[in-house]
Amino acid sequence: MKTINGLTEEEIIRDALRAVPEYLESIRSSGVFRLEKCVEEETRRLEKLYRTGTGLRQYLPLSKKELADMDAFTAHFIPILTERTLAVQQRYMKQRRISEINAITAREFISAEFQKAGLTAEVTGQRYRAKVVVSLPAGNLRFYVRYKDLGREGIMDDVVRAVLDLKDAVTRLGQGVILSKY
Repeated sequence: MKTINGLTEEEIIRDALRAVPEYLESIRSSGVFRLEKCVEEETRRLEKLYRTGTGLRQYLPLSKKELADMDAFTAHFIPILTERTLAVQQRYMKQRRISEINAITAREFISAEFQKAGLTAEVTGQRYRAKVVVSLPAGNLRFYVRYKDLGREGIMDDVVRAVLDLKDAVTRLGQGVILSKY
């Protein structure tokens, strides 16, 4: 069992895994989870922990022996981190697929409902909700519909009716109406 600075092996692993949320945030827009890259980030945390725990300065070059010792330390943990990160990757990819399916379903369903009412809706899928942009005489109206609400009876009838009411109100007010967020 490897320990450093009084930390158990499990505590060291947990510390290295703190790199995962930061990695997930960095791939938020692309959605491409690269196992090797995530483990690389975790290894950097291990190296930093090793340097701190052994009294080595963070940014000074290491001697060959210090480098070999640190490499041996990190090499012990890499298979463990890879296994745990693989589970994270699988959960992430499953959630991503679910979100993509929800987004496609929402896009088709919401667009069709607005088209029936004579309006054009631009629908963009997000993680838990769909962003809907409807063009009105005074500008674009943006709102969100949660995926779990789409299954509720009559939800889209209410949403479309509300948008039509708003469109009617804007039309009645005439020229110069501006909808904005303050």
